[in-house]
Order: sequence, then structure tokens, then C-alpha cells
Amino acid sequence: MDIFVEWCRWNCLDLNASKTKELVVDLCEDPSITPTLLVNNQPIERVESYRHLGTIIDHKLAFQLNSETIFPKCQQRLFFLRKLRRLQVHQSVPGSFFYKSFIESVITFNMSAWFGDHYPTFIATH
Repeated sequence: MDIFVEWCRWNCLDLNASKTKELVVDLCEDPSITPTLLVNNQPIERVESYRHLGTIIDHKLAFQLNSETIFPKCQQRLFFLRKLRRLQVHQSVPGSFFYKSFIESVITFNMSAWFGDHYPTFIATH
């Protein structure tokens, strides 16, 4: 960490320790104890989960919390899809368009973080 702090100082970048968070990803069942990081003699806060570009990443890479935040968004949007069906709007054009634009986009947002390079294959098969 000292090398990174020195690099930031060398490149005229200031690290704000109060805004910096640490997320330790440890997939072992018996987590090891890691020392607290210090930046400019100030401790860095350790967090269990972190929201990055709209995706919530937790310390076990389970994405459970991310799924729990996406589900209510999809439920809200499904309400409008049900309204279109009740109004007997032709399902092939508006329903498909609405689903792909407002629901599928929420579900598949940042899916490459979940599936990596397999995302195009996943979309092609579903």
C-alpha cells in the first residue's frame, strides 16, 4: 500500500482516507485476519459490500444483495407490462419492445461482471 500511496503522491494525486473503502474478498470458509490498511496514518474503513457502477459486490462474490435490489425494479416495470396486456395492445411489437427496453435491460445490466466472457454465449442461448 505504501508503494501505491507514494505513486499517488508522485503523480500529484491526493488519497482521501475518509472516502476510501476496503473490500476484502475471501472465499475461504475460515477467513484469515488481515491487518487494517493505513493511508497517511489514517485507517481505511473495511466494508462487507460495495456498489460499483450500479452493481453491488459483496465480500463472498455471491451477488445476492445485487439480486435483491434488482428484483423490486423488475417488479415495478412488470406492472406496466401487465397494463399493456390488459389494454389488449398487440403483444408482438409493444410488449416485446417494452420488455427488452425496460425489464431485460435492468436484469442484464453489468451481467459481464457475473458471467465474464460467457455473456455473449448466455444471451445467444436464452
